[in-house]
Order: sequence, then structure tokens, then C-alpha cells
Amino acid sequence: MIRHILTELENEPNPDRWIVSTCIEGWTKEEAAYHLCLLIQDGLIADKCNRDQQGNGFACYRIRLTWAGHEFLASIRSDTAWRCIRSLLKEKAVDLSFEAIKAAALKLLEV
Repeated sequence: MIRHILTELENEPNPDRWIVSTCIEGWTKEEAAYHLCLLIQDGLIADKCNRDQQGNGFACYRIRLTWAGHEFLASIRSDTAWRCIRSLLKEKAVDLSFEAIKAAALKLLEV
């Protein structure tokens, strides 16, 4: 989901776009809200967010990738790189946490 959100933000030409957690297809609004919060906490996106007053979930506006967000997305963008990262972490029996994904991406860049 995080890879999906970052890719969508990078491709979005309108910096004033709203993202509401109910609009992220394939996941519940709670899952989407949680992952948006993780992206904000890790500094991968900058935003203005609040709870939607109409019960539609977490809503963010003027959302954009930060420098760190662009760098992280660049390391996981290609399907080939993403498969390699997941395979490396599975081989090491490591969860797909941000830190583990970042470390695996850096490891792949060394090769």
C-alpha cells in the first residue's frame, strides 16, 4: 500500500489534491489511514491532515512527497527491485518494515 500511495503522489500533478483514506482502493479506510500516518511519521510525505467530519476516514490535503519520500520510492519503484527486496527480506526472515525495506534497498544498490 505504501508503494502504491507514494507512486500515486509522485504522478499527481495537482499539489492541492485531497487524499481521503476511503479513496484508496483495495484497502479499508482504517488500513489506509494507518499507512498515511506511517508515511507522515517517517517523513516520506508532508501534508495537512485531519479526521474527516463526515465519517469518511482520514483526509489529507496539499500532500506531497518529501526528498526522503522521492529517494525511498526510487529504491522500490521497479517491480524487479521490489521483488528482490521482498525476496531478500523473506530469505532473512525479516518483516517488511520501513527500516528493513530501506536497508534491503541500500544493500541491493551496493551490488
